[in-house]
Amino acid sequence: MFVPSTKHVIHYRIAPKSGSVRLTFWEMAPRRPKQLYPYLYIANYLLDSIEEAHQLLRDHLYVNGVASVESLKFSQQGQINVTPYPALSTSFNIGLEAVAEQAC
Repeated sequence: MFVPSTKHVIHYRIAPKSGSVRLTFWEMAPRRPKQLYPYLYIANYLLDSIEEAHQLLRDHLYVNGVASVESLKFSQQGQINVTPYPALSTSFNIGLEAVAEQAC
């Protein structure tokens, strides 16, 4: 899997659905002529519990370069500003600039 080397934003939504939980996460794409969809990718999962949704979202964030995912708290919808591989920089950024900001 390709991990971007620049800052990017991952949006997410966690919603109860008929005895299960739906997790959706995506990244918006830069606008281009003849673009079919407004996002780079979108993923939808139907899971058994909110805890399972949180863990899958943590796994996805970790793969995308967020260094410290265990302590993250998620609202029902939000966005995560990701700075990949913060250990390679000289700052004390832990790879997360904003946790669960409310999506517009």
